[in-house]
Amino acid sequence: MAKNRKDGNYSKIDISGIIMPNNWDENGMITEIALYANNEEVYIVERNSLTEKLMHFIHQRVEIKGKIRRHPDGR
Repeated sequence: MAKNRKDGNYSKIDISGIIMPNNWDENGMITEIALYANNEEVYIVERNSLTEKLMHFIHQRVEIKGKIRRHPDGR
């Protein structure tokens, strides 16, 4: 279940789902991950200092609290 609260340009969110690879480089290394939520939404994880920690949870169910924003191309 996702809960949203507006905070300026970002929405705060509490959501659960599964962390999955979302993009790979030419050598097959994961370059992007996403949270595939229980509500069938897909949330692409912006690269930051916590991304490497989330990589350890690939294919696992998680609950995440954080901030989301719309990607400039609408994603």
